[in-house]
Amino acid sequence: MMALAQSPSSIKKAVLASFSTLLNDGMLRYIHGARHYIQIGDVKTAANLLNDEVGKYLPRLLKHINYRHLSRLDEQELQQVCFHIEQILSMNDTDYEKLLGNIEIPTLFVNGKLDEYTTPEDILIADQYMPQCAFEVVPNAGHFLDLEHADARKRMEKILRGFLIPSELERQVA
Repeated sequence: MMALAQSPSSIKKAVLASFSTLLNDGMLRYIHGARHYIQIGDVKTAANLLNDEVGKYLPRLLKHINYRHLSRLDEQELQQVCFHIEQILSMNDTDYEKLLGNIEIPTLFVNGKLDEYTTPEDILIADQYMPQCAFEVVPNAGHFLDLEHADARKRMEKILRGFLIPSELERQVA
């Protein structure tokens, strides 16, 4: 969002997946918990929290890979995670309104219907600030969308192709 608000000339369209301008109770609970466990050095519990909360619909193998990756982050990587958490917690509605208002390119927001942390309903406010935004919902998918199961992957592929690949009419105009 912050990069898009700077209007980089090289970006013509954008897709933001599992995004919300609101930090709802579920997301706040998760973020505060993750930050707490990382700060006390219990990275393994933080990794389990990710899988149990935001990643609850991921297949078992991906949860295992998530756990292994997160529980092995070095100190610098953990500091980056904490920086990102603090950055998220410091944003407020006014910040998002300004950011959204500065994005002028066609932007698609894609959220999972089952996502309790970045709900499809919570991003609809973007259309008040962005003249060229659209919304898609992946049914039967949570926060990690296409990673959760084959049907969600197929749906995401269709959504992305439909938005990012120019139609014949768009190619003729360009």
